[in-house]
Amino acid sequence: MKKVNLLSGLPKDKSGDREVFKKFLALDGKKIICGSSTLAAFCRVTEKNSAANFESFKEGNPAYYHIEGIDFASEGAVTLNHCFKFLSCGEVLSKTGEELGKLLSECDEINFFIGSAENKNQTQDFFKKHEMLPRAEITEKIKDVLAKYKKKVNIKKF
Repeated sequence: MKKVNLLSGLPKDKSGDREVFKKFLALDGKKIICGSSTLAAFCRVTEKNSAANFESFKEGNPAYYHIEGIDFASEGAVTLNHCFKFLSCGEVLSKTGEELGKLLSECDEINFFIGSAENKNQTQDFFKKHEMLPRAEITEKIKDVLAKYKKKVNIKKF
């Protein structure tokens, strides 16, 4: 059984970061991080280095990041929304969203770990302006689409 674990967002209480990342790294299966704040905290706590690939960003795609021990890393809200479009109707809004969609569709079990910390950079106005849904809402929509493909999907909020 192919399994993927996707982490997006941080705990409401910053003191929980270390425990969340420790548990995430111990999971079986592929590991994905979506969210630049999540990536920054992950690298700070685990003392891992990240290297951004801004070539994709120049082409209008969210940036990719390379981090030791992580199979896929990118910006969060935009990538998740683009992934949903790709999975639900085949629309390719970005290479990043398409790649994430393919990774999720190739697996039998998908586990989302969604943080409850508020991202002050992403207000309701931000989401409306960009016609996107916030992390908690878009992961539910992705779950519904993946369920149609007989994928086992779990969403755990922390």
